[in-house]
This record gives sequence, structure tokens and C-alpha cells, in this order.
Amino acid sequence: MKAQAIASITWTAVTGGTKVAVRMLMSIRRAKGQVKKGSKKFYKTLVDSGIPKDDAYQMSKAFATPAMELLSIRNMVNMAREMGE
Repeated sequence: MKAQAIASITWTAVTGGTKVAVRMLMSIRRAKGQVKKGSKKFYKTLVDSGIPKDDAYQMSKAFATPAMELLSIRNMVNMAREMGE
């Protein structure tokens, strides 16, 4: 196999992996933004419905926390490690 072919294969593997990682990170970031947006909208709806602001804040925080934990890269790595064991 020619050196040029090996270099081409290596370059494709490296850049392809980078593209996947960047896309994954952008998807996670976008999803976190959607969770925050949903939490804010939920809070506003609760306050508009007459629920006190403190209670509405606690409820919206409880709404967003599990999703944010799932979208945490650190937690994803830990889950992958646990699956591998």
C-alpha cells in the first residue's frame, strides 16, 4: 500500500471521528438549551396560573434537573463505563 493511501485513510479516520464528536457535542448543547427553554416556559406558565414564584421555581427546577443530568457528558461517560464492566 502506498504511503499516500495510508495517509489518506488515516486523515479520513481522524477527521471523521472529529466530525462525529463535534456533532455530538453540538447536539448535546442544543438539547440543554431546549431543556432550559422548556423549564423557563414551564415556570412562566406556573406563575401565570397563580402558583407562588418560589414554588414555581422549585417545580421548574425539578422538571429540568433529570434531563440536565442525562445530558451531562460526565454522566454519559460514567454510564458507558458502567455498561462496559
